[in-house]
Amino acid sequence: MSTSPEGTAALEFWHVLLNQEISLPGTHHQLLYHFVFSTKNRRPYLQPETKDKVFEYLGGTARGLGGVPIRVGGHVDHVHLLVKLTTKHCIADFKGVVPR
Repeated sequence: MSTSPEGTAALEFWHVLLNQEISLPGTHHQLLYHFVFSTKNRRPYLQPETKDKVFEYLGGTARGLGGVPIRVGGHVDHVHLLVKLTTKHCIADFKGVVPR
């Protein structure tokens, strides 16, 4: 099987890429996670006078863990948390620290 010059260059590129650790300067990660929390037994605990404080608390908790809360909201029986995390975060650890 013959290989064109372009094909040979591509094979050499992949050989180098796979056989050595390299850093790609233009690499970008944007990891967005959507967490949904329900109130206990889906009871309507989040009333207008309390839900804003709960949303602020969850956003602050996400910031304290190194995340960036994009949107926090919900309804009387559940909360949505959209948060941007880094590649260093472990989702299980993050979710385990956010109050339930």
